[in-house]
Amino acid sequence: MGKCTTEGARAEALACECQGLPTPSYNIALSPLTPSGISAGAAISTITVIPFNGFTGKVDFTCAVTGVTHPVPSCANPPSATVTAGSATSTLTVTSSESTADGNFTVTVTAVDAHGRPPDNGAQSSTLLVSHLRWLIGGGGSVALLTFVALLALWSLGRLWRSKRAAQR
Repeated sequence: MGKCTTEGARAEALACECQGLPTPSYNIALSPLTPSGISAGAAISTITVIPFNGFTGKVDFTCAVTGVTHPVPSCANPPSATVTAGSATSTLTVTSSESTADGNFTVTVTAVDAHGRPPDNGAQSSTLLVSHLRWLIGGGGSVALLTFVALLALWSLGRLWRSKRAAQR
């Protein structure tokens, strides 16, 4: 076997490569935010750590929200996940308030393991719509009832107007 040298913080990875062993690594997967649209409140996503080649250990996460309009929703860094056997999960929570601007926002999660290594597939993102116009994102039964009553009133007024016009002829 040839001579191996180390570069930077990747000594353990290079040692594995020199011995012909696959390097332990991981990916992260981010589920879509639920709900995908909010006015005020919270949207939640699950972060899954998928290990490869015997990877075990703690993975730390950070989150950032970007968008064209400001202020953007906020996110607290998700709790760390510890891989012991199989995959591990953590929960991302993004919150919006009445003062959050309307718009589409990108929520990005980055990760590093205990050695500072990022996942093989890099940062992962999801999209969140913030709209304070409740009927655009499902305002619930009260909005539907109000809309129905308004349409019924307009229909009744139209019938009344048509019957008065017919009586005048």
